Amino acid sequence: MEKAIVTIEPDRRAAGDLAFLGVGMPAAHMLQIRDVLAVAAAGVGVWAAEYTRDAYVTAALFADLPAPVIGTAVAQAFPRSPLVTAHAALDIDELSGGRFALGLGSQVARANRNWHGIDADHPVQRLTDYVRALRAAFTALNGGEASFESQYYRFNLRGRVRTPTAGRTPPIYLAAVQSGMARAAGAVADGLIGHMLATPDFLHQELLPAARAGAQDAGRSGDRFEVLLYRCCVPSDTAPEAEQDARRQVGFYAATKTYFPALAAMGFARQAEHAQRALADSRFDDLAKAVDDSMLQAFAVVGTTDQCIAQLPRVGAGLDRLLLFPPYLNVGPDRLRDYHEAVLAVLVGYLNAAG
Repeated sequence: MEKAIVTIEPDRRAAGDLAFLGVGMPAAHMLQIRDVLAVAAAGVGVWAAEYTRDAYVTAALFADLPAPVIGTAVAQAFPRSPLVTAHAALDIDELSGGRFALGLGSQVARANRNWHGIDADHPVQRLTDYVRALRAAFTALNGGEASFESQYYRFNLRGRVRTPTAGRTPPIYLAAVQSGMARAAGAVADGLIGHMLATPDFLHQELLPAARAGAQDAGRSGDRFEVLLYRCCVPSDTAPEAEQDARRQVGFYAATKTYFPALAAMGFARQAEHAQRALADSRFDDLAKAVDDSMLQAFAVVGTTDQCIAQLPRVGAGLDRLLLFPPYLNVGPDRLRDYHEAVLAVLVGYLNAAG
C-alpha cells in the first residue's frame, strides 16, 4: 500500500530557518544580516515575506548564500498572474542552484481590495486554480503544453519557451490559517505553511487532517508533503523589552478579524477581541496587554538564547521546518537588526544541538 500523503513523524526534528518580514528594516541592515548568514549560519534557511518589501527581490538577495533553502513565505499570489510568478520562481531557482521554494498566500480580502484594487473572491477555489495554472505555466515554459484554461485563469504561451529550460520546478507551499486552505494545500501543493497564530496542536488536529482530506479527494498518495510553521522568536539576553515586543506583535496579528475563527477554536476569542479594540484605536501598548501568558506561550518563543533553543524541539515536533522571525511592531531599526542576529544565534544553537 502506498504511503498516504501528509503523514506525521512525531520524532522528526524540524529544521530551523530565518524569516525576513521586511518591515522597518533598512536595506543596509538586511545586508549586514546577510553577511552574518554567509559567515556563521551556513545551515540556516532563509525565507522572505511580502508586506512592505517584494518577497522575490528579497529572496534573490540571498540566492548565493550556502543556505539549504531560500524561499518566499509568503508571496501574495493574486496581484501577479501565474506566468509572472512562474518567471520569478524559475529565475530565483536558477540563481540559487535549485534551492528555491515558492510559498504563496491568498492575503485577506481587505488587503487585496485596498492595496491592489482587486476583489479576490472565493480565495480557496481561486488559489487552488492559481496553483494549477502555475504548474501549467512551468510546463509551458519548459516546452510542454502551451495553453491552459480554467475557471479563473487562462493563457496561451505558444513561443514563450524559457531558454535555457529549467532543470526542475520549485516546490509550491500554501499558507493556511483555517481548514479550507489546508485542504487546498493537500490537493494541489507540495506543502503547507502554518501561520504564527497556529498552535502545534491546532496544526496537527485541524489543519493537517484537512490537508489529508484534500489529498485524498485529489487522488494523491505517496507524494512528499512538507509542513512548515511560523513562530515569533525573541531572545531576551540583552533586551529587557523583548517580552513586551513579543506580546505586542502577537496582539497585532490576533487583531486581524479574518483570523478570529481559528483563534476562537484555539480558545483565544477573548484575547483576540481585546486586541481588535486596541488596534482599532491605535493603542499599541494595549495590544501587548491583550496577550496573556497562555497566549504568549502558545504563539511565541521567548527567553534567553538557551531557553529559546530548548523550546524549539517541542514547537517543531513532527514538522519539517520552523520559520523564526523577530517582532517588528514599534521596534526601531537598530533593535530589529539586533533581534535578527539574536534569532540567528538561536537557530545556530538549535542546529548544533541536533548534531
